[in-house]
Amino acid sequence: MAKITETRQISRLKEEASLGNVPFVVGGIAVLSGWLVAEHGGYTTDEISGSLLTLFDPTLYMLTVFLHESWSAYIESMYFFLPAGIALTYMTNNKNVLGVVVVSHVFAVLLSAIALGLAFAGTLAAAYGLLAATMVRATKFGTEKYSEKTQQGAPMAVLVVAVLGLLMLVTTSADGGQYLPVLVGFVFGGSFEASRVYLETRGVGSDDSGGGRTDTGFVHDR
Repeated sequence: MAKITETRQISRLKEEASLGNVPFVVGGIAVLSGWLVAEHGGYTTDEISGSLLTLFDPTLYMLTVFLHESWSAYIESMYFFLPAGIALTYMTNNKNVLGVVVVSHVFAVLLSAIALGLAFAGTLAAAYGLLAATMVRATKFGTEKYSEKTQQGAPMAVLVVAVLGLLMLVTTSADGGQYLPVLVGFVFGGSFEASRVYLETRGVGSDDSGGGRTDTGFVHDR
């Protein structure tokens, strides 16, 4: 019995010490982006082509996420990028965070070029994508003791309400077009995480005849 307990303690310590929850992705992007601004200064819109032909170049998506117009643009992006990225890494892992960053940024670049004919660069779209994903994941954690439908529906409901609020801001603003990357990043980052939550919660409670029974014995079938 003592050996079993010791083995479990060692396994728990290994899990707690796992490097998967150390925010390497957001930290690396933040450091490299900051170094580029400090070393080379900000970019101008003339330096990045908004041509549709450049959308077929994979390096466009890899490089533009590290470029910012100025220190103020960099700091504005980091305002959500770092806190949300660190929180999401803690709740999931670096691989998931990288997925959110890639999806948010790629679609922001694509739709900015297609809809506005403008080049987009920086971590702003990824920052709002991480913010949306963190909201979705945190909501999922808050409903873990509830039924499968609640675990799947609550994060999506929170995302939809947040998107509608952001959409109203974009559509009613005089310069709403400049907020398109923010909206795109938020929608696609949150949707990416919502799809992961849906896949993770499929079949939850299927082996439990009590449905969403909690430790207290109450049944939450909502």
